[in-house]
Amino acid sequence: MVLASDAEGWTYENGPEIVSIFREQGGVGALQLSFARRRPPEAPTPEAVTTIAKSYATQRGWRLRDEAIRLRTIDNSPCAEFDYVQSNGENSYWQVWHVLDAARLAFATYLCEPADAKIEQSERETIVTSLKWL
Repeated sequence: MVLASDAEGWTYENGPEIVSIFREQGGVGALQLSFARRRPPEAPTPEAVTTIAKSYATQRGWRLRDEAIRLRTIDNSPCAEFDYVQSNGENSYWQVWHVLDAARLAFATYLCEPADAKIEQSERETIVTSLKWL
């Protein structure tokens, strides 16, 4: 997958398993991307990507209502997206996306302070929705 959009002022770091995207000057959060292969490959469906999103939230111990998950399409693939404010000593705002195709999963998270959640919203959404499968 590649980023088709170049968000001005944002930079990235390639880690061994995660790509981190952030604004070096004046940024308030970080967007992280990771990818996995699906074995065996299956047709991507909104139900499958919703199940993955629910499973992720459950693994983190988050109570996520079904109606909190928003479905969209990114590069002809179903995407499940949700927001969550974690309050366990350190408050943090999470925006989470799972994008699914037959053989792959793209997973993106954005993390910042809850008070800063709106500051980079349009930019991070532009970055994530610009993803293209190769």
